[in-house]
Amino acid sequence: GLKEVFIKDSSFAGFIEAHNSSQECGVDLRFGYQFVVCQNMADKSPESRETESKVTIWLKNSEGYKSAVDISSKAATEGFYYYPRLDWDTFAQMLDNNLILSIPMFDGFIHTNTLKNGRIVPNFGSVKPIFFVEDLHELPFQNLLKESILNYCESTGYKVYNTHQSYYYKESHFKHYSVFRCIAKKSTLSAPNLDGFSSDKFAFETLLNSGAENSAIGFSDRFTKYDFPDFGWTRLPKPPITKEDREKYGGSELESNSKFLSKLVMDGFRQKLESGQIPKQDYQKYIDRCKFELNTFDEL
Repeated sequence: GLKEVFIKDSSFAGFIEAHNSSQECGVDLRFGYQFVVCQNMADKSPESRETESKVTIWLKNSEGYKSAVDISSKAATEGFYYYPRLDWDTFAQMLDNNLILSIPMFDGFIHTNTLKNGRIVPNFGSVKPIFFVEDLHELPFQNLLKESILNYCESTGYKVYNTHQSYYYKESHFKHYSVFRCIAKKSTLSAPNLDGFSSDKFAFETLLNSGAENSAIGFSDRFTKYDFPDFGWTRLPKPPITKEDREKYGGSELESNSKFLSKLVMDGFRQKLESGQIPKQDYQKYIDRCKFELNTFDEL
């Protein structure tokens, strides 16, 4: 069976589950966070999106988790424009030796410069990136793009690894994945409007049937096993509620923070119900939802 698995995602929402599952299966997890980089993240204009491309930062070790979360948080707050993003200069300042920077074959800056007439000038700071190329997808522009990446890396001395992105297990699952992508894109199967989405070879089965040797062994050697002894959901802080707050909202000093929050929520619920903002026939549905969310906050 597999000794290690490489997973890249556009958020950390599934990281804890992936880590715990890999522990249970005895498989080493190699996790990468993929996001968008642009020329100027302060520029929230349609034109700025023409300077966008994707990068992936891999957690080289346990310390890389904090570094990657810092980058993810900044991208999702200060840089957000339709989706999380940073500009190259900010990104370069935040990169450290606990992360491995990879440039994907598809949607990387060379892809944009080669196929979309882009003029992206990347800034890697002091970190040497690695580049991925792929051979098995049978896309019409694949050879041209691969040649551009190889030429760039030959001139810069950057390392290239032959990889294979897999989004589903069998090639026959392509239609199911297409439906998923169309839902996210708000398009249809008859007109999916997905750039370059013309191959059913993004399957793990394709790699298995190819007999291709693993040329990413050197990439795997860059990682050390993640070690999170008590890794689980991060508990939210419990900030104190001041006496002034309790007097203002009619709360007792003997009430716990969670009971005080419940009181505020239920008071607001009753006001919306009386004003007609919440239909009376939906009373139970909203009550159940309030209780569920209050319990969730109390457990965090």
